[in-house]
Amino acid sequence: SNPTSHGEIPLVLIPGHRSVFTGTGWWMTIPSGVSCLMQKWGRHTEIAKPGGSITPPWYRIAYIVTQQSCNYNAPVKECPTSDNVRVGVDCLIVFSIREADQFVYNLGATKFNTYLAGAVEEAIRVLVRQTSHDKVRELRGSQAKSLL
Repeated sequence: SNPTSHGEIPLVLIPGHRSVFTGTGWWMTIPSGVSCLMQKWGRHTEIAKPGGSITPPWYRIAYIVTQQSCNYNAPVKECPTSDNVRVGVDCLIVFSIREADQFVYNLGATKFNTYLAGAVEEAIRVLVRQTSHDKVRELRGSQAKSLL
């Protein structure tokens, strides 16, 4: 997927409706590498399997959710250490969406971004606040266990 003008890559796509009156209205192709949430008359039915099939137009792909690992950059500026020295921390988080239907229908990409940004910033601030300024560089690498 290509980044937007802001450098963002979408996690969820919403395709347009199929038409009964076109030649491809009954043919549905499900791509691989994504989770396609199917709906019948607007109600969730299943996560479709990759491939092609003849499917009535009242079945539609409502959402396409990436299965790739995604990067999330979380910079925290002016974070105080245990000895009150202000430092900047840049954290990179790699995640993937495992339950696409739960993600789309219960959380959503916008709420996820807000939740993840807040949770990561708070966890980084707590971790750095417990560390003195001369030990901050030792936090490099995988600190996932201490952040969770």
